Amino acid sequence: MKKHLLAVAVAAAVAAPAFAQNVSISGRIGAVVNQEKYTGIGKNQRTVEDPNSRVIFTVTEDLGQGLKFTGQIDMRATIDATASTTENSSGNSFGAISGGFGRVLMGRHDMHYNEVFDLGAGYVNDASSSYRNILMYVPTSTTATTSVGIGRVQNLVRYDSPAFAGFSATVGYSQAAAADEVAQTATNAAQGGATIGTLRYSQGPISAYVSNFRRKDDSSNVQLVSQIYGAKYNVGNGIEIAANFGTASSQAGVGTKYEKNGFTIPVSYTVGANTFVLTVGETEAASNLANSGASLTDLTWNYALSKRTTLSAAYTSLSNESGVAYGLYGSTASNAVAGADGTNFSIGIRHNF
Repeated sequence: MKKHLLAVAVAAAVAAPAFAQNVSISGRIGAVVNQEKYTGIGKNQRTVEDPNSRVIFTVTEDLGQGLKFTGQIDMRATIDATASTTENSSGNSFGAISGGFGRVLMGRHDMHYNEVFDLGAGYVNDASSSYRNILMYVPTSTTATTSVGIGRVQNLVRYDSPAFAGFSATVGYSQAAAADEVAQTATNAAQGGATIGTLRYSQGPISAYVSNFRRKDDSSNVQLVSQIYGAKYNVGNGIEIAANFGTASSQAGVGTKYEKNGFTIPVSYTVGANTFVLTVGETEAASNLANSGASLTDLTWNYALSKRTTLSAAYTSLSNESGVAYGLYGSTASNAVAGADGTNFSIGIRHNF
């Protein structure tokens, strides 16, 4: 009898790892000091900001037959805020099943905008991510711009294909990409939802992507479309170069359509613990809105204090034509003056755990 019980215990111990559940905690903490100015505001604004600090809880379970379950709660925290109401699961939070077929995910997740090659610009400082404004914002008046495809998509069903010969693909659909379904039913907001499709290639020193984002908001009858594509090449000797191109448009019903094209070119050089990133970008004037172009220059320095901790400093300059008011990405001072230019100098630190 004792031998039988021992055999059962040994068999259970051997079989258990095949269906083991693993729970992990990861995330990052950071802080940034900004000095920002718009010529239309006429004064410097100094702030302490949080660059998306977060705590991530992840659980995985081997289901057998080559299948795995992954669940994740991504809690975002704003460590410089005075209230605790900013802590929520607004990050990449989802449940997913994966296997040889790829991965099927349901929840909330980054889509589209995160495909852009930035080579480390914006790693700590939000203003350095102003390349997103150049590629995926479209002006709809002299003082208003609309974000198209920037942000995590909620109420998402997403499929990630396995990689084949360097290629991989992602498709996603959301019935309510920017509003809760209950609110959607009550207000008719975001009906028609969003569709996203991305194709990637990565082989050796070459990487590339093309991505399309479409969203319709039936409450205002606005159709938002963003198409981005880019390529990156690792030259060697610490040098990388990339190019990103984007078209963004906004149209209400059969009314005026505003559409623009933009590009960014980042170049990075890594030597020792230092990485320098220079980014230049430009967006042409939108259709039906004269003098609505803008240009961007950003210089970022990242210094690896350790494998997990990075010190960063950046200078960002955004220049607007006379008929538009693009703002710096993540700006706490909105730009509401057509033709006003923005600058940001920031120093920050980020630790991953």
